[in-house]
Parts: sequence; C-alpha cells; structure tokens
Amino acid sequence: IAGGIASAQWYSGGSLHGATGKQWVAASSSNRLATSADFVAKAFGEKKVRSLGSIDRLKPYAQNVKSCVDETYRAPSSQSLRVSEVAASCLILLGYY
Repeated sequence: IAGGIASAQWYSGGSLHGATGKQWVAASSSNRLATSADFVAKAFGEKKVRSLGSIDRLKPYAQNVKSCVDETYRAPSSQSLRVSEVAASCLILLGYY
C-alpha cells in the first residue's frame, strides 16, 4: 500500500500482540496504535485493506480499536486478560470482524 515515509511511522513497531493488559497500559501510545493497526489489517484481510487505497485510511479503524482496548484496561481487574483476546472482542463490537 502506498504511503509516504511520515505516514509509515504510525503503523510500524507494534509489539503487543501477545501482551497482557498490564503490558498494554505501560506501553507507548504509538506502540498501542501500531498493534491495533495490525489487528485491524488482519481482521479486514489484504483485499479490503488494499481497497482502502492508502494505509492512512486504516488509521481511524486502528484508533477505534486502540480506544476500545484502552477503555477495557482502565479497570485494573481486566489487566490480566491477553491483548489479543480483548482486541478480538473490540473488533467484533466495532463490526470490523
């Protein structure tokens, strides 16, 4: 997908796919956004992502998933849940999967 160097940064470097909520909360906002972008891209599939025309058009979806996961982990009791499980729930709630 075409995108400039500056736009490539927001979706690069996500490393929280197997993390716990505690690790998610401690991570940088940029890592949380990039990880969310990976989850959205996986849920959408390559064909749908390419149909967006630009990786930057994926960003609002990634921001919504990030917000959903962030909100879930506001409750300390939920922080033992795996990020992948919470993100999957968010993708379903948001209608992305």
